[in-house]
Order: sequence, then structure tokens, then C-alpha cells
Amino acid sequence: MADELVGGTGVALARRREISGRKRAAERELEAAAERLAAGQAGPRLGEIVEVRATFEVEGRVEAALEVSYHVSGASWQPLYDLRLDGERLAVSYLAEVTQQSGEDWPPFLNTEQN
Repeated sequence: MADELVGGTGVALARRREISGRKRAAERELEAAAERLAAGQAGPRLGEIVEVRATFEVEGRVEAALEVSYHVSGASWQPLYDLRLDGERLAVSYLAEVTQQSGEDWPPFLNTEQN
């Protein structure tokens, strides 16, 4: 029995050393990937100003809408709906719940429409 315990302990210690080595290698790889990501991160950094320019050429009076969008990592949204039936009239209200951890300051905004 003692031989079995000694042999089992040796195997366990060897396995533990192997796992520790793999853990250290994975930590080094993760650190290197984080450095590469930080160095090659696309887009403006927090606090940077981005200028967007557009030129429109029109003849006569024109009504137009312009939408500018950009990708922000660390942000998501979830639609929220409220359906109410009053007799034969269906009222639909909707809005979105936005969550973000981008580091940007997003003031609260609520837009609700009813049809």
C-alpha cells in the first residue's frame, strides 16, 4: 500500500507541475494578447474627438435626415415592449434598455412611441 501511495503521490506531483507550467504559459500568452490588443486598438480613444464632414448638393428646398453611427465595444441593448388592449384598440409602447461599460458618459435618453 505504501508503494501505491508513493507512486500515486509522484504521479500527482508530476501532473501538478505540468498544469502549473501550462498555466504560466497561458498567462504569458494572455498578457501578450492584451498588449497586442491595446497597441492595435482601432478607432478613437476615450476623450478623443472625431470629426465627421459631409457635403450635400441639392437644388431647391430639400428636407433631409442624417444619421451617423459608430461601433462601441462594451455596449448592448435590449428591446422592451408594452402591449395594452383597450376594447378593440391595441396600444403598443416600446423603448430600449441600453447597458454599457465603454467608459463613455452616455446621458439617459428615453424615446417612447405609441401606435
